[in-house]
Amino acid sequence: DQMLKRRVEGQEVASGSGLSSAASMASYGASLSEHLTKHQRDPRPARTRRTQWQGTVAFSMDADGYVTSVNVAKGTGVRVLDEEMVAMVRRASPFPVPPDGEPKQYNVPVIFDLK
Repeated sequence: DQMLKRRVEGQEVASGSGLSSAASMASYGASLSEHLTKHQRDPRPARTRRTQWQGTVAFSMDADGYVTSVNVAKGTGVRVLDEEMVAMVRRASPFPVPPDGEPKQYNVPVIFDLK
């Protein structure tokens, strides 16, 4: 039995202003990545192919953490994995409320790693 190990890393595109908000936004970024990872699933058809795929999912959320748009910014080359990146973000909504209470846009690299 092979296990699919996954890792999600968040990178904020839009950020708050001020030095105090920078620290809270960095902490929020870690929280966002953890929240996404909890909602990622491993599509069965992808398990029989290459060992690793990476793509990027882009999404926007409102000030309450609800996703307002999501799309594949950079595909993995495997349709089912690209669909999973979008579905993962939709399942994860609502996200924790951003500490500055402002709408956000993110580009998040997603790695599907077959071990």
